[in-house]
Amino acid sequence: MTALGIACSDGTLARRAAALTHDDLGLAGAASINGRNVTSVTVTGTGTTSATITVAYGGDIPNVPAGSTVIYTGNCNTAGAMTWTVDGSIPARFLPKV
Repeated sequence: MTALGIACSDGTLARRAAALTHDDLGLAGAASINGRNVTSVTVTGTGTTSATITVAYGGDIPNVPAGSTVIYTGNCNTAGAMTWTVDGSIPARFLPKV
C-alpha cells in the first residue's frame, strides 16, 4: 500500500495508469510475494487515479476456499493521498478493516 501511496503522490500512477507494473513500484513479481497462506500479491493500475492490490490465498486457512482474494482499491485524490476500500471473495468475516 505504501508503494502505491508514493506512486500517487509522485505522479507515477497518473503517468502509467493501467500500464502500471510491479517494476514501476519497485516490487517483486506477483507470485514472488507470498507467505504461509498467501499465494500471490498483484498490484494493478486501473486508471490515472486508481489501482488495486489483490491478495490471493491458498487452501490452508480453515473456512477459506483456495483462491479466495482480498482486494484493496486505492483512489488518489487531488492532494496526492490515497484512500482505500476493501472487498474480495474471502468470507466477509475475514475481510480486514481499512
